[in-house]
Amino acid sequence: MTVGKYTRVGSSKGPLTIGGAEKKMEEDSSFTYVPQFSVAGTLSEVETWLKENHPSDVTKALQGSYNLKNLKKVGVRKAFAKELDSWQEFRQEEQKRRQDERQINLMILVQLLKRYNDQRRSDGLIGEKKAGRKTLRDKLSEVIASGKVMDVTGCQEKGKSITRVVLKNNSIKKRLVTDSSDPLHHVVYNPRVATASDGVAHFLTEYGGFTDTQISTIVESVSSNAEVSVKRTVTPSKARPSSPLTKRFSSPLRRNEESSVDDLLDDLNV
Repeated sequence: MTVGKYTRVGSSKGPLTIGGAEKKMEEDSSFTYVPQFSVAGTLSEVETWLKENHPSDVTKALQGSYNLKNLKKVGVRKAFAKELDSWQEFRQEEQKRRQDERQINLMILVQLLKRYNDQRRSDGLIGEKKAGRKTLRDKLSEVIASGKVMDVTGCQEKGKSITRVVLKNNSIKKRLVTDSSDPLHHVVYNPRVATASDGVAHFLTEYGGFTDTQISTIVESVSSNAEVSVKRTVTPSKARPSSPLTKRFSSPLRRNEESSVDDLLDDLNV
């Protein structure tokens, strides 16, 4: 039997709990809870039910029942308070149990999703989609092959607003690198545009292979219209550095590989 739960008898049926007993008694002074048999109702309804189902226990059951009249007795009041405390404790334990179950279910779903994605990667389903996206390096290679240059004067974050142009001999635009063997030799900017340094910064961040310090040094040179010296120390395969204009915050996803979850997954034959 669950602590604090009662069945209503009489004209109205349904479940009740001891937690709502005081309110019920305030609404109806004759409302009675019988802990001995976990039934509740008006006093007349309870008496009728006891006579029909437990005729030999009517007097004893009513003496220990909870209603406004009986709660004036010290013994009954103590019993009522003790049951009310037990009910509150039971509710808290039930809430914690449900929260734990939801957490376990969520962890199971995370593990299932991870395994599903791993399976898709192994089948080549995810890789094929990513392969179709061109990087800024790919786009620069296409520009070089076309005999044009990449103008990054107005470049925005993620490499947006870059234009492809033919560089004329008398053009005022400057190349980012003087070494013709370097792909960045085909990247130019307009030194007369005040925001050209921002465009160069966004381009270098998206292109990758530069530290924050290197980008800051290059941007300063562009801003002061000094000679730009581009030297790379970070390999392209590493993660791109953050922009010197915008501080990057990193929040890596931590996955807890709990043994209890693995056991549950094994039980599910996943």
